[in-house]
Amino acid sequence: MRGKLKLLTPLTNSRQQLVCEIYADFREEYDELKDCDVNITIKKDRQKRTLNANNYMWVLCDKIASKIDSTPEAVYRHNVEEVGVREYIQVTKRAGTLLEKTWCNNGVGWFTKVISQDNESINLCLYYGSSSYNTKQMSRLVDAVVQDAKALGITTETPEELARLCNEWHPY
Repeated sequence: MRGKLKLLTPLTNSRQQLVCEIYADFREEYDELKDCDVNITIKKDRQKRTLNANNYMWVLCDKIASKIDSTPEAVYRHNVEEVGVREYIQVTKRAGTLLEKTWCNNGVGWFTKVISQDNESINLCLYYGSSSYNTKQMSRLVDAVVQDAKALGITTETPEELARLCNEWHPY
């Protein structure tokens, strides 16, 4: 449930009295719980991400792929590799093989590249798919795809509309 908090009074160093304003009809739950001890978890509200920015990015990937005789997935992965979120790790060769298989099962944008290896270990670059991106990371990815589209003469949304789409992007 979403709402706002307000600290009424600090009772002691380890106890505070809070007021919770809840953005829903909570009366039924309140009646059920009012005489019970309850466990409450409080965390920062994050709206579910909109797929508008993601959908638009895929539309452009499809148009780019048509122009360059490729696939939308290849265009997407190219841009994830260029501007996406990545992590570098070193693991044993056996662990690297297992990790690559598991990592890539997360989706199209989740892939690995071998950076180097020796007889015992492997250095991998792990690329994260855009489903895990925050607003800033998604904006960077959409901007890169838009630049590719413009370079091929593909019409794109206005900068204002692109900003709106990306600003609506929220992680899970």
